[in-house]
Amino acid sequence: MTMEHTLTRRESEVMQLAAEGFTRAEIAEVMGISVDGVKQHLKRIYNRWTANNITHAVAIAVHEGICTP
Repeated sequence: MTMEHTLTRRESEVMQLAAEGFTRAEIAEVMGISVDGVKQHLKRIYNRWTANNITHAVAIAVHEGICTP
């Protein structure tokens, strides 16, 4: 895993749930945070990885071994 692909524990949790097909609302419920909180985690991930969307971010995370589908 490259340094720029390193995530916080919470960001990793968001990515794992996204890889499993959870919606933003479902991720929020599971994590006990707001949908806006999920969006903020995703925004930070997109910016760090220059990902275009959640599908792109999940593809990077799976490729880097950060999460599994």
